[in-house]
Amino acid sequence: MSTVNFTVSQIKEIESAESVAVARALLANIIESSASSKKPIKPAKRQYLLNQTRRARTVVDVAAIAYNMLLAGEGLRSLDSTYFSK
Repeated sequence: MSTVNFTVSQIKEIESAESVAVARALLANIIESSASSKKPIKPAKRQYLLNQTRRARTVVDVAAIAYNMLLAGEGLRSLDSTYFSK
């Protein structure tokens, strides 16, 4: 059981994805695998994040979701993010 849901290196991999479809798949995999971690993302939040990932139009949008997730986990959320209102 992992104590970390994902790392910065995984976000860098998302940023360098060749297409938005690949970036979405990478982030969806991270979100789904968080269900079995030591500190899992709640099911409702996971569904919200998966929906946001599907709606992302560019690789940058997908990476922004991932960075917001990372910052939220560290207690350093983005103030203009709607991540916490859901």
